[in-house]
Amino acid sequence: MAFTEKAGRVNDRAQAELRLHRALGRSVRFQRPPDAHYDRGGGAALVNGLLGSATRFTDPEWLGWNGCDAELLIDLGASMPVSSLSFRYFHAPDSWVWHPASVCLSVSEDGEHFRQVHAGEVLAKPSPVVQGYETVFEKVQARYLQLKVMNKGRIPAGRPGAGNPAWLFLDEVVVE
Repeated sequence: MAFTEKAGRVNDRAQAELRLHRALGRSVRFQRPPDAHYDRGGGAALVNGLLGSATRFTDPEWLGWNGCDAELLIDLGASMPVSSLSFRYFHAPDSWVWHPASVCLSVSEDGEHFRQVHAGEVLAKPSPVVQGYETVFEKVQARYLQLKVMNKGRIPAGRPGAGNPAWLFLDEVVVE
């Protein structure tokens, strides 16, 4: 816990819980980087063990893409057994931020030849605003994980921002 003190009074408090996992602190490369307005933490924000705010997507732990998919490559640094991947996403349609449409995960030992271990559709609940996605699969050896999180596309008719590209916001990618 951290805090600031002035004249013997505590002014601000901050507390962060570190989530330990296999991708913690590892290299992340993007096929297409997040929008410059929502890329303050860079790829490191997705594997730093810290969760973003549960009420706002403007903190540095959230990365945002406008109208395009989030495609990333995580290098675990060495081959190791993996059997699950999870991440959080923001779902706030009134702010033009929508849940992902689908997710695809592929793994590789060499970074060139990938095999798909998961593909699935994302069905968001009306609430809470921050939701999680998790896939558990048969344990495989992998050094590289290629994660594709597909954007919703255009905002549906009758919703705020209808016809405009939807935003996609992701938080901590956890690999076990």
